[in-house]
Amino acid sequence: MTTSSAPERIRVFCFPFAGGGATLYRQWAPALSSTSELAFLHFPGREQRISEDPVRDLSCLVVSIVTAISPYLDLPFVFFGHSFGALVAFETVRLLRAHSLPMPSDLIVSGCPAPSMPPRRQPVHHLPDNEFIDEIRRYGGGPAEVWSEPELLALLLPALRADFEAAERYRFEPGPPLPVAITAWAGYDDEEVTLEELEGWRKEAGGEFSLRQFPGHHFYLGDSPEFLRALQKKLSMVRSHRQVRPRA
Repeated sequence: MTTSSAPERIRVFCFPFAGGGATLYRQWAPALSSTSELAFLHFPGREQRISEDPVRDLSCLVVSIVTAISPYLDLPFVFFGHSFGALVAFETVRLLRAHSLPMPSDLIVSGCPAPSMPPRRQPVHHLPDNEFIDEIRRYGGGPAEVWSEPELLALLLPALRADFEAAERYRFEPGPPLPVAITAWAGYDDEEVTLEELEGWRKEAGGEFSLRQFPGHHFYLGDSPEFLRALQKKLSMVRSHRQVRPRA
């Protein structure tokens, strides 16, 4: 995990989408660094951890995350996860609670159905490479050159397949609502999550719950000024809420 330097404000832990890394989130630094510190989670099998075997079990991944971030829970913090990253972030909060560790002020889940919702699509992680790639391209993520460069694709495919396997083998275990606020976001035209599936996050929130859709598809957050303004506003609200002190 790496962090981008910023004045001590809110630490934002950024959980990558399936097969992804920190590249997308680094683009936010100019807009957020004056009020927030971005903490990028690096999963095995990609970027600087490309030589490591990717993790195919979500529970094992979450255990390793909690171990890695425990020294960094000294500031007020927020979790942000997109798609697969939202599911990982949710289970990470659950494990933090189980170990009586500090909890985020807000869990922002993006482009991801509530974990209690039954899957609408058949598993794809076991498909042959060509069929698997065809399925993944429907999501619209990743630069076009990735799909046309066999050597680059070969490097990324193991992590992508492992993340899909972890997500598709995941089984939700009902539990009490989390003692945190949950913010659920998605693109209006995202075919991977419906409004009902976003609304399902409400019952996981022991704190406040809010829902919003933005123009765009599954990866709406990559090129949406409206989204970035909403994120700035959300983090500002979190900071303001924590700074409020009762009068003597």
